[in-house]
Amino acid sequence: MTIPFKTELAANDTSFDELLGDLSLRMLKVSPRNIDSDIHPAVTEIGEHYRVDSVQLRQFTKDRLAVSVLHRLAVMDRQSDTSLSTSSSL
Repeated sequence: MTIPFKTELAANDTSFDELLGDLSLRMLKVSPRNIDSDIHPAVTEIGEHYRVDSVQLRQFTKDRLAVSVLHRLAVMDRQSDTSLSTSSSL
């Protein structure tokens, strides 16, 4: 399941707005040196909020011809919600 910004799934979800607002405020306070370590918990929160198996933060190249994955969350075992794997390509 791919969840782009504000899809039908989130359209009537006020908790999505609260989550996005909270994450945005936290990211404003992050120093550039710590951005990667602070993005991982945010990606995890998004995955837990929607109970999805995978969340990816992607970036287009300047020419917009390619996309790279910057951060990824993969849930290995949805039953227990205990096996989370996060990675970063930065």
